[in-house]
Amino acid sequence: MAKVPILKLLNYDSFQKRQTLIENGMPVSVVETLLKERVLVREDLQKIIPTRTWARRRLEGVLNQSETDSLLRLAELFDRAVDTFADVDKAISWLRSPCRALGGKVPIEIAYLSSGAAEVERELGRIAYGLPS
Repeated sequence: MAKVPILKLLNYDSFQKRQTLIENGMPVSVVETLLKERVLVREDLQKIIPTRTWARRRLEGVLNQSETDSLLRLAELFDRAVDTFADVDKAISWLRSPCRALGGKVPIEIAYLSSGAAEVERELGRIAYGLPS
């Protein structure tokens, strides 16, 4: 498990580096690191990249821009959750558990779309500052 923020670990901790990554597509090796570090599980990946497409991407070695953007969004939320809870396991537990403030939805399951990610981000902000949900 990564002890540093996942984007820093992957060397994508600046806007410019993330933008270049989106434009060029994320290497499959980065996705495999996200899986290894438990930022993603296979079920998460399949919501963004269907199984047959993932098999093709593994052969090609790179994701498309849309897939890259979605996976970076999840990595950013993971880092934010770790910062908020100051513990990787607590962050993972929160991201994978129903949240009353999100209408009973599981944060990681709504974060694939930008609107869902924004709600998860706002809720993490409320938690970080001790505000009511």
